[in-house]
Amino acid sequence: MASKLPPFSKIGFGTYRTGLEVPGHAAAMRTCLMGGINVIDTSTNFLDGDAERLITVVMHTMAEEVDALPRPLLRQDVVIVSKAGYIQGKTLHRFQSGEFRVPESDVITYSTDCLHSIHPNFIRDQIAQSLERLGTDYIDVYLLHNPEYYLLKNVTTESPEAQVALHRQRMFERIKSAFEELEHEAGRGRIRSYGISSNSFSLKETDPFFLPYEGLLELAAQAAQAAGNMTHSFSTVQFPANILEQEGLKGCGQWAHDHGLRVLVNRPLNAFTAQGSFRLASYARPEAYQRVRDEVIAHFSSRGDTWAIVNLIRELDQMQTEFGSTFHYEHALAQNIIPVMKQTIRALFLQESDTTLLQQFLDVYKEMVRHHCSMRTEKFVEELGIGYRRPRRAVEENGGAAAADEVGTGASRELRPAAVSESDQVPLEEFCLGWLVRQPQVDCVLNGITRESYARTALSLLRRVSEAQPPSTSTIPTPVPGTAVST
Repeated sequence: MASKLPPFSKIGFGTYRTGLEVPGHAAAMRTCLMGGINVIDTSTNFLDGDAERLITVVMHTMAEEVDALPRPLLRQDVVIVSKAGYIQGKTLHRFQSGEFRVPESDVITYSTDCLHSIHPNFIRDQIAQSLERLGTDYIDVYLLHNPEYYLLKNVTTESPEAQVALHRQRMFERIKSAFEELEHEAGRGRIRSYGISSNSFSLKETDPFFLPYEGLLELAAQAAQAAGNMTHSFSTVQFPANILEQEGLKGCGQWAHDHGLRVLVNRPLNAFTAQGSFRLASYARPEAYQRVRDEVIAHFSSRGDTWAIVNLIRELDQMQTEFGSTFHYEHALAQNIIPVMKQTIRALFLQESDTTLLQQFLDVYKEMVRHHCSMRTEKFVEELGIGYRRPRRAVEENGGAAAADEVGTGASRELRPAAVSESDQVPLEEFCLGWLVRQPQVDCVLNGITRESYARTALSLLRRVSEAQPPSTSTIPTPVPGTAVST
């Protein structure tokens, strides 16, 4: 049960993009743990297990820092949340070589290099692997990672209701078997509790891919009985939510809160709605853009054989406001812009100095696209009438950019010391995170924190929230179809 767990910090450290290869990742995690963040969310497939390895390195190092810390970090000071479901990377190779076995009928093929399963054999293997990578005897919360993959494989949006109901029942049979294994693991002491992380918790109940949550406690009770446990150890749900996607909060989140379960929220700054996709963050206009653009054009214009590069730069310059969203730009970059540049570079036999200059342009161009997209997002959110006011020139002057799922990336800007207020003129990411962490259904908002500056901003927000007024229960109006701009 959730009572077995200590209180969660309102912000948690998400490890989706963190590992041992980047030294700054360890420093960011250390800063968060020192500052009062006690929840670390990871998964067996995050960076092929390297995210879990990072956790053990940081925690073991802090446990030995007798002089640097008020007291050494203890294992019980940290709530480690991990997950199992995806079979990819080294785990896929181990599966294909027969190192562990899962019946073919219990494996969902997502792609040639990504499978999915919640079979007890797989869960048992993954817990052992996680414990080894984490260097610990137990995991506080172990989640089934998106068990709705069974539905995604077997039904469509056009499937009859009876077919959807049939496959939901089969999915629940798989979940029950997984719960029984997790109850055995709780009995062995390898995990303290378990739950489900599901994107489908955030869908409407009428969606064919929706994962019904109201029967999960009954399944957990049945699983506990089958495992010989007096009470079940189902403790936690996790799902995406943000200020534009509140379905999970109003449905699964409220249900979980009412039943004493813990609620973890992910994807707080990336919203995907019927009206468009939104990166809920403010990005400053890059001051260096015009200078870098002009330098690149001048450099390649001085050569007689690089007109194709000059034309491409000028074309991109004209398109900087035309990308529907930052996601649209990132797709165009990978599918069109980079391939064209690589082809041109090969054809012209460009030097390393030439490619370095092009990369400088692409870096600052990405910042410019993000700026234009964030301006549209800020305007859209302001016009919803939910209390957000754009900071006008403040974001640009203070360098307040923010990463897709990270708390404030502007290293030169810290959160203001005042309490979180929906009337404050703050960067969009601060407003959205401040709103989300104060929702009464939410125990912890998970953020990808890959730099110490992001960690300091997260800790500042954590302090501000502790000083803020009582939790907001406000919801936002549903945007009128056709009025939103994807950004």
